[in-house]
Amino acid sequence: MVRFSQTSWFNQEKEAFLNLMRFAPLRIEVGECPLLHFHFPQGFSQGAPVRYHLVFGFQQIAWDGIIGCIQKEEVMVRLHRGPFRGFNACHSFLEEDGVLTCRASFSFQGEPSDFKTLLADTRLCYAVKSREKTAAAILDFETTQKTKRFEVLDSGMTG
Repeated sequence: MVRFSQTSWFNQEKEAFLNLMRFAPLRIEVGECPLLHFHFPQGFSQGAPVRYHLVFGFQQIAWDGIIGCIQKEEVMVRLHRGPFRGFNACHSFLEEDGVLTCRASFSFQGEPSDFKTLLADTRLCYAVKSREKTAAAILDFETTQKTKRFEVLDSGMTG
């Protein structure tokens, strides 16, 4: 069994941060340290999926979790599909005095033999700016689509 945890701090409101966590980062730069990032595409509700990506060099390990339980500030995730026999995660988001503390802990079972070494150098990447770009791009696309539908409807009524 391999365990990994990290705590990060942000000067951001919790609700805005959690909204951004629905989006995958548009772009991340991987240096010498492997990066682990995740997102909650359907938000924070029991049974919703969580997508995880461990990126190192030109390689990636991806897996999916499912939110099993939400208690106050904690979100518990279990393995849905992936290269492990077992996976559990606990994500907590606590806002206090204008500072958001994000804690994440992970445990893996049935991992490849070199996975423990890889995880020892891994950094959790929240990529807030990149997620903001993803959210803006999606909003722009959806706005364009709605405008086109309205124009088609409008031209059908006048034509």
